Amino acid sequence: MLTRGERRAGCARGHALVLGLYFGTGVGGAFLRHGTPLEAGAFAMQVGHIPVAGEGRPCACGGIDCVEPYASGRMLEAIAREFGFSIDDIFTRVDAALAPHIDRFIDYQAIAVATPVTLLDPDLVVLGGGVLGMAGYPFQRLTAAIERRLSPVRPRGRPVLAAARLGWPAVLQGALEVIEEARAR
Repeated sequence: MLTRGERRAGCARGHALVLGLYFGTGVGGAFLRHGTPLEAGAFAMQVGHIPVAGEGRPCACGGIDCVEPYASGRMLEAIAREFGFSIDDIFTRVDAALAPHIDRFIDYQAIAVATPVTLLDPDLVVLGGGVLGMAGYPFQRLTAAIERRLSPVRPRGRPVLAAARLGWPAVLQGALEVIEEARAR
């Protein structure tokens, strides 16, 4: 619904192939082709469960070393606990010991974005969620990390990386679109 809402009234308006990725407590995703969600199995677009080389961290799904335990708000909570401060301060704090943890966190987020970009070849990638909305979140560092992970020899060039514009109300716009589609049938 978030991605449908952004395509209807937000940053993805007018784009044919839209990938939406959202970082919060977990990692979620959606892909729209001309406004229609990807038709696939029940586990499709479970971006948080992309396997990565890691330290053996368990995932909420029961798996080990999914990208989600490394790239979601849960990891930020663990980092904040380790350093003894509030998660709300994690991106605004200047701390040389903290910096490598944040760099690694952003690298894992970049993997979570670059993998479906490589597989689906979208025109535009909507990036959002509670983590990206936190005070001081380094959005430009994320987009640079994503760009580094994408192949330079893409037939259509690199997709536009855009911050979600509507926030949670995008769900309402997405729901309106679903209702309108149902009425048209």
